[in-house]
Amino acid sequence: MFQPEKFSDYVSMIALVFSCASLYLSWRNYVRDRSHLKVSLDFENLPKQGSRFEVTVTNDGRRTTTLVRVDALFWFRQRENFFEQETALTEGMHKKLSAPLARFSSISNPLAIRAFEAVDSVGHKYRAGTLRLLYKIITTKI
Repeated sequence: MFQPEKFSDYVSMIALVFSCASLYLSWRNYVRDRSHLKVSLDFENLPKQGSRFEVTVTNDGRRTTTLVRVDALFWFRQRENFFEQETALTEGMHKKLSAPLARFSSISNPLAIRAFEAVDSVGHKYRAGTLRLLYKIITTKI
């Protein structure tokens, strides 16, 4: 037969394991449920259209979020807005934006742009830097 002290110890240990598992699942669902934008970049040099950055903003979270604006950030501490429109993005939805260099009057070289920043309706900012595209930019004939 069970001794009361040992049985209650086993039951409390099992309850502790279940509560820790429940806490982990709740935290994981919280992280997955919130809205999260992911910004990705690509650089293209088309013969007739010229050089441009392709900016793709993806809603990586489960909740619908609203993309408010996308800015280009320059190395010399300036920013220029090139997209400002409230766009609702559901789970997994993409918004592709084209940022031709001719649109930015203050620069002539794609290396002057250091990042693109997307802002959602809550005010969270999401960035993608152009540093990983450095080799592609340098080897592309402009």
